[in-house]
Amino acid sequence: HLFFFNNKNVMTLLRAAGMRPVSWFRMGKWLSAEYVLHLAETGAESSVGRLLHRTIGRTILGRIPLYLPVMDNMVVIAKKDV
Repeated sequence: HLFFFNNKNVMTLLRAAGMRPVSWFRMGKWLSAEYVLHLAETGAESSVGRLLHRTIGRTILGRIPLYLPVMDNMVVIAKKDV
């Protein structure tokens, strides 16, 4: 299941739970090179991605962690109102 949150619907959920945000920020994520190449092959339907995924993705190089600063992860620290 996928859920897409933005500032507005997070605030609605927090208020409904009797909470308020203390801090929030967005961040990227760490993915293996193999997974990034897999996404390039399947998601982008890239012939270059397919070639790289099949030749490099399943080797030790595929284990290299890559940080993708796509800022699609939202971290919310909230406090219960008393």
